[in-house]
Amino acid sequence: MTLQTFLALLGDPLDGTNNDTLYEDTFAVLAHRPPPKNLGFIDHTSSSLSVTVNGHDFAINQSPQLLKSQRAGGTTGAVVWSLTPLLASFLTSPTNPLAVHGILTPQATILELGSGVSSILALSFAVAPQYLRPARIVLSDQEYVLKIARQNVEDNLHAAGQPGSVSPLILDLISLDWERDSLHHHPAFSQGSGMGHISLVVVVDCIYNESLIPHLIETCVDACSTTSTSFNTVHSSLLNSESGTLVLVALELRSPDVLDCFLEQFTMYFKVWRVPDSLVSKELRTGADAEGETVGSGYAVYCGTLMGNVNQAKR
Repeated sequence: MTLQTFLALLGDPLDGTNNDTLYEDTFAVLAHRPPPKNLGFIDHTSSSLSVTVNGHDFAINQSPQLLKSQRAGGTTGAVVWSLTPLLASFLTSPTNPLAVHGILTPQATILELGSGVSSILALSFAVAPQYLRPARIVLSDQEYVLKIARQNVEDNLHAAGQPGSVSPLILDLISLDWERDSLHHHPAFSQGSGMGHISLVVVVDCIYNESLIPHLIETCVDACSTTSTSFNTVHSSLLNSESGTLVLVALELRSPDVLDCFLEQFTMYFKVWRVPDSLVSKELRTGADAEGETVGSGYAVYCGTLMGNVNQAKR
C-alpha cells in the first residue's frame, strides 16, 4: 500500500479554484462544532501536566509565565494545547490509516512544525510498538521553546527506561522560524546532514493567526521539496510515487475567517482533502459527515500533497 492508496480513500479533493466550495466546507464543519470552552489549552496556569497517550503517561513541563510575557514573535508554544495528545493518540494507534497504508513505517521521517514545548508527538512514537516507530522525528519551533522541549524529551525517555534503549528512532529538535527561515538553507536539511526524504509533515493547532498562515504554507512547500533534485522546481514525479510527502494539519475550529484563509492558502500549492470522520478517531471527528444534528469534536484534520508544478516561494 502507498500514499496514493491512502489518498484514494479520501474522495475528491477540495476545489481550490472555487472559494465558494471552500466556504461551504468551512460552514459545514463549523456548524457542528461544540460551544467553545476555552482557548484550547489543557491548563495554562500549571507549570507541569500529566498527559496520557494510548496508556503511556508523560510528565510535561510548560511555562505559563512565558505564555503571559510580552515576547515579540509570539508565546503560544509555551504551553500544551488540548489537540496535541489527541492527535498523538490517533497517529500511534495501530489502526490509523497512515500506518495501514504504509505512510508511517519504521523507515519514515516525520517533521513537526510548531511543535511547542511538549514533545508529546515524538514521545508517543518513541514508546509506541516497534512497527509504528518512524526512523526519525524532527521537532521544530522557535528557539524560545526548545530548552523546555529538550527537557521534556530527556525526562520522559529516562523515566521510560534507558534513553538509548527505549527507541531506535533518531529524535532531533531544531530552531525554525517560519517568517525568517527556509528549510532549503537550514543546516539540518543540507546535503550531508543525513536527513533524507520527509514522509510526513505534521502541524498541530497552529492555525489561529492569519498573518502567519502564508509563512507556514511556504515552509510546508519547502518540506515537501527537500528531496527534489532542484530546489527551484518540484517535480510532479514525486507525487506519483511512494516517495511523496504528505502534510497533515490538525486544527481547532475557531474563526471562520482564519479557516477560510488557511484553506485558500493551502489549496494554492497543495491538493487538499479534509480527512473524513470515518478515518479519524472519534475525538477528532467534525460531525459534518453524519446526518442530523451531530455535535463534533471542535477539531478538523486536513491533509495535502504538493502540486507538481509549484515554484518555490522566495524569501
